[in-house]
Amino acid sequence: MKVEWVRQEDALGCLVACIAMIAGVSYAEARSTLPGFSADKCADEYYAVQWLKGRGFDLIRTWEYFKPYGSKKPPSEPWPPLPFAELHLCSVMAGGRLAHAVIMLGDGTVIDPATPEPRKLSDYSDVYQVSAIVRIPHSDSCLSELA
Repeated sequence: MKVEWVRQEDALGCLVACIAMIAGVSYAEARSTLPGFSADKCADEYYAVQWLKGRGFDLIRTWEYFKPYGSKKPPSEPWPPLPFAELHLCSVMAGGRLAHAVIMLGDGTVIDPATPEPRKLSDYSDVYQVSAIVRIPHSDSCLSELA
């Protein structure tokens, strides 16, 4: 799956830019249709996942490792995990106190909405979450196959 870089246009808009990249839409379209997001409030992950599901994508597996919250050991070795899908939505620490959303491709390349240069997960001080994103079949095509 080809993913085009989308720049986050709001200080707290990294998740908006990531879902725009996954769905292949502009930042403006994702921003205007994602419930609960504003320039001074981070996008809610639940709404972002529901937004993606409405556009034919789903999260199928998530690895989480929240060291600051008392997690003793990572859920997989090595941590962060190697790519295990064609596309991943990841939560990293990119400086500051807030988590930052990025996309990881199946070859390990990270697309960060804050910078157009390709990165790796090891470029970040911490990786908290890695979720596999898959395209789900359109329901109309599934129904036509059953007929």
